[in-house]
Amino acid sequence: MKRIEVEIDGEKYYLKSELPEEEVVELARNLDERIRELKEKYPKLPWHWNYVLLGLTLEKELKDLKQKYDQLASVLNEESRDKE
Repeated sequence: MKRIEVEIDGEKYYLKSELPEEEVVELARNLDERIRELKEKYPKLPWHWNYVLLGLTLEKELKDLKQKYDQLASVLNEESRDKE
């Protein structure tokens, strides 16, 4: 397991991961950018509120993707059954 240094919201973190270092760095960069965007959009919010907003935003995106996946899987299953 590699130890990878990343910076998120001005803080350095040392992460251990099985993922390729480039992927971890990219994920951290993306997270950092999203936090920065929220701070620019809501400059008067306490820092921890930005993290909560980001968490809720990511959870909503994940929920939407799961719904789209389930719909696509359902369509593909129906098409597969129709071919049998």
